Amino acid sequence: MDENALQRITNDAIRFVSQNPPELVSIERKKNLLKAKILAKQLEGQEKTLHDGLPKLVEKVVPGKKILLWQRLLEQYGYDDLEVVRFMREGVPLVGTHDHPSCYALKLKLASTTEAELRDSALPCRLALESRRPQTDAPGFAEHLEETAQEEVELSFLEGPFFSAEEVTKALGHTNWRIMRRFVIEQGAKLRPIDDGLEAQLNSAYTSTIRLDLQDADYVVALAPELGKTKGQGWVGKTLDLSKAYKQLPIKPDHRDLAVVFFRDSEGKARYYIPNALMFGSTAAVYAFNRVSRSIWFLIN
Repeated sequence: MDENALQRITNDAIRFVSQNPPELVSIERKKNLLKAKILAKQLEGQEKTLHDGLPKLVEKVVPGKKILLWQRLLEQYGYDDLEVVRFMREGVPLVGTHDHPSCYALKLKLASTTEAELRDSALPCRLALESRRPQTDAPGFAEHLEETAQEEVELSFLEGPFFSAEEVTKALGHTNWRIMRRFVIEQGAKLRPIDDGLEAQLNSAYTSTIRLDLQDADYVVALAPELGKTKGQGWVGKTLDLSKAYKQLPIKPDHRDLAVVFFRDSEGKARYYIPNALMFGSTAAVYAFNRVSRSIWFLIN
């Protein structure tokens, strides 16, 4: 077991809850929420100015998100990765590398190709991927991709559908765009669309520098004895699930053309969608979302 799986802020929260009367804990929570609401009200004008000045394609993904409030709260409580705010303001780069916050351990995995090489080989790679056997042969898979893609279009996570390469070229203004084939995996009774960033070589152009510390089995095993030390404390828990988690983060506008979503519909016809939000299947999305979710976890603590 990793003895350092729990961070100090979590231990501090456990101690505060366990060592104070429930009434005081409740008052403290309400006070913090009220302070956040007051700050949000004070920032309304600046928040609107910020959103008005965001790149149009970024704003499509983040309308209504209180980005300045999030930033101010992180600053007030001394968060150790303030650069994470840039993902919401500028979009997440899909290739190249991100900054390396000092709060993360270093684990370097170098890219094996460059953004320029991706663009130079875009057309032949696109033709090769389009000619492969569709991954939607199973009954209902193609229909599921059509339905979920349309839902993402309605939420401005995707632009489309486009029914020919010529339409995509016209929309993007050039021919050196790449595709990512979208397919379906079954998770129990649930179908999940996946964009194949590995096959599309998108992930090979991303250099990661962060060792992710996830709240895995080590975390749970470390948490249990800490809670057990609080004798007589009746703990009640709840799991929160962020809907369409990766889709909450925008893509850097200049990188949308490197990950055009492609699949064949129920009639076998090609469909293309230009992404505005991160997709499940991009390595860069994993690291960017982990940093954003960690900042929310910090504030909740």
